[in-house]
Amino acid sequence: MRGSIDGTIVNYGGFELIKVVVEDRRLKVERGYSPAATLERATKIVVNTPSYHEVGKVRVAVINQDGGIATGEFEYKNPGSNPQITNITRDTKGPVNTFINGQPVKLLKINYKSKSRVAVFGIDFREEAKIQIGTLLTIEPKDITYELPNKLSFDMPEVPKSALDDYYRLIVTNKDGKSASSDSLDPPILIQFTEGETDPKITRITPMLGPVTGGTVVKIEGEDFRASMEGYEGIAPEVYFGEQPATKVEVVDYKTIQAISPVNSPGILSIRVENPDGSFTNPGGDFNYISNPKITAVVSATDPTETTRLRNISVEGGTEIKIKGVGFMQGAKVVFIPVIKESTADTGGNIIYRVGTKEDEYAGQKYVSNVIVNYLLEEGVEGTEVKFIDAETLTVKVPAGKLEGKGIIVINPDKGASDVFDDITYSLPELEAPLGVTAELIHDKYNNTDTGIKVTWNEVTGATEYELYVVEDGQMRFIGSTKLKAYIHEDLEPRTSYKFIVKAVGNFGSSKPSAESNTVRTSRNVGLPDYDGGLIENTRQEKKGHTAQVVLGTRESRSNVVIDLTRGDLAGAKELVLSIPAQVIVNNRHMNIEVRGSDWAMKLTPAVFNIAKVQQTQSRDEAGVRFKIAPSSNNSGASANGVSQVYEIKADFYEGVNTSPIEYLATNMSLVLDYDVMKVNMRKFRNVSISRFDSYSNTWQPLNKDTYLSGSTSTIINRMGNYVVMGGRN
Repeated sequence: MRGSIDGTIVNYGGFELIKVVVEDRRLKVERGYSPAATLERATKIVVNTPSYHEVGKVRVAVINQDGGIATGEFEYKNPGSNPQITNITRDTKGPVNTFINGQPVKLLKINYKSKSRVAVFGIDFREEAKIQIGTLLTIEPKDITYELPNKLSFDMPEVPKSALDDYYRLIVTNKDGKSASSDSLDPPILIQFTEGETDPKITRITPMLGPVTGGTVVKIEGEDFRASMEGYEGIAPEVYFGEQPATKVEVVDYKTIQAISPVNSPGILSIRVENPDGSFTNPGGDFNYISNPKITAVVSATDPTETTRLRNISVEGGTEIKIKGVGFMQGAKVVFIPVIKESTADTGGNIIYRVGTKEDEYAGQKYVSNVIVNYLLEEGVEGTEVKFIDAETLTVKVPAGKLEGKGIIVINPDKGASDVFDDITYSLPELEAPLGVTAELIHDKYNNTDTGIKVTWNEVTGATEYELYVVEDGQMRFIGSTKLKAYIHEDLEPRTSYKFIVKAVGNFGSSKPSAESNTVRTSRNVGLPDYDGGLIENTRQEKKGHTAQVVLGTRESRSNVVIDLTRGDLAGAKELVLSIPAQVIVNNRHMNIEVRGSDWAMKLTPAVFNIAKVQQTQSRDEAGVRFKIAPSSNNSGASANGVSQVYEIKADFYEGVNTSPIEYLATNMSLVLDYDVMKVNMRKFRNVSISRFDSYSNTWQPLNKDTYLSGSTSTIINRMGNYVVMGGRN
């Protein structure tokens, strides 16, 4: 199925026919019709079943043309599975390529008593799938971790020594009986159980806890640690923290190892040492990963955009606020006005853990190790009704506090605590800033003119009136006040962008300014009708705000016209509106026009607009083309590889007050865009080129390069649209 959202074509996975009718001025949509049905005879219809959202029985109705209906029942079932195995790893290590009886295989070696973590990767694994290791053993669903549909994990149990001499395939069997075997791959993956020559043991771990960010120097003491072994050349010892290998391992001697902890999830994980012969410490030792929450902002809980920053809260409390950050856990608590100090105590009701650093020694050299530092929470007021939204979001009801009290701290259930976030202070009650400030252009279609801008916002409890401000060149200017929730601004300038800010006013003063509204841009006609773009004798260039407005005159005799937005009267303009009357396009179509912007340039002739409508209206004074190039605020996914400003290029044919867009040009024009060389180098892009956004496929399409210089590139275009320089590594 295909549909459209805001003009963008969207593909849906569904397979059905939809009935749409209008009855009593209402649009009715009925789903579930078969997309294809063939009447073979009076007692037989062949149909394609439509898609359905769940398993189960549904009613089926056959409707004849005369309205007669026959009903029955149909049962939807899950489609049969088709599992496939693509890889198997042991403690994140994959199998090695080798030969068995002259045939290539991938062999995964596992110590017969190591309790290694085995991961099976593949396609279409299902709930309650079982795993078999040949005929040796079966791993039941209760012992399997499911990351469906592509990964199954389990701890390999100890197997008897009699299994050491054989090779085993791994089989995954879904609940419907469909299975996948590792020996069906090319080459096959086989498992071999091994017996090590060593017997390593762990007796002590120091320290026994560290941050989830890793980077902690951990000393492991024990027995029979080996840095290398005869017969296992090139194989280094490993240290595992749970399933993750240490980032660095140094065997100091046979009874001491130093390891740098890897990044991991919060919780107590087993540390295991693996010697080069595959022998593991069993049992291992425990290492407690402590969470490291961070607060980045406090915002209004009523703002769905999460952009309204809060820096003051009422001493009366009772307001719900939203805390943004990272590393939050279910069950976290929030403490206001905290007072903490470093402590030597290891445990206790008010002990919390924060991440610090200390200078340590690793492999005989100084190393800055990430460590857990104990702090005592001496004072603070705990917030109520804490809600865990996700790892980046908490909401909490503010408790009552003292005036000028400052700061909040998040403490996870494992006592991992954030730094004190100081950018929040208790103050006297104040009004909230208005939310939902929206600007809407009021356009007189009959006279083709913009008569005003309507500004609306959400009501603020306790407000007696509202103050309105217009934002111009980054500065707020007061324009009026009202007791209503709407205001009409009529003092407009043509081709000007406007944004608005609203303050709520109450008995104790005004609120903070609201977030800026959306941007509204007026057309060339504001107030009373004002039809420009007609014939003039001499070319006119002028700058209004950030816009350079240029109209080519009928007496323009130069073979080369330069429009420079970087100097002279047009200096500082960010966008260009070029009006060319139809008469000028037809009669001067070979004139060269060169346009220079701050980070772009164009070369064209009037002939690019010599389309049929222009030719047909060349005798009319009020006919021609209005061409515009301006920065675009819609990156449409270009931010990932984009290395330049996105520019929108558009053209409209006008005849009197009527306009129609032009998509394709009559001939080509040249476009040059500058790009950020530093960004290209940092992202290691090997080439850059100009791309055009294709709204049909919702992708950026690269164009052929015309010229290429470090810092700029050019291409030839014949269509309007959005253009940007994008980098690639190919």
